Amino acid sequence: MKNIIILSIIAISILGCEKMPKACIAVEDTVEAGSEIELTHCSDNYEFITWLFGDSTYGYIGDSPKHIYRSEGKYLLEMEAFSKGAFRSEAASKLITASYRYLDYVEITGNSNFPKFIVRMSGLYFLCPDATGNFTEENPYFGQYFGNATLIPMSQNISLNGFTASEEEVLLLEKRFNLDFVKDNPIFIEENGYTLKIYWKYKTL
Repeated sequence: MKNIIILSIIAISILGCEKMPKACIAVEDTVEAGSEIELTHCSDNYEFITWLFGDSTYGYIGDSPKHIYRSEGKYLLEMEAFSKGAFRSEAASKLITASYRYLDYVEITGNSNFPKFIVRMSGLYFLCPDATGNFTEENPYFGQYFGNATLIPMSQNISLNGFTASEEEVLLLEKRFNLDFVKDNPIFIEENGYTLKIYWKYKTL
């Protein structure tokens, strides 16, 4: 009995000296739907971490899991930091939004004799009227997109074409991107004296 009491006192002393784990989520408020993202944290004094993603998938044990939110929506992301031996823990949660990227507007520079520009992406074209002029970095051509054009996270060609008065298209620049990995905003292409900048935004859900 005496030995049990001594062991209990030792265990209590060890727990008393052990620092409390600190749970801290370091994920942006909005993440991209349909694309693999890394869920990061800023926790401290922990041995291991568990995650619940808030969708229909299983949880995860580990520091920085990679996850795909398959649908747009709001998800309660939960994590718990455990001390050595899992004697103590602290939980944290964050409501995040998963959204696809949507085309917002384009900026084009270059000396154009074309009445119109056309920006083409896989399954999408964006007609830009009144395109004649010398467009510079300080005064670029500005084209606003009104609609819900999704920048699908996949490999696809993006091109800028001039549209002549006789309705013929002239390829001005073109580049293939894998938008599952390219997250730049804007997406930038420069070729043949022209530049194309494609700006995107997340949807407000």
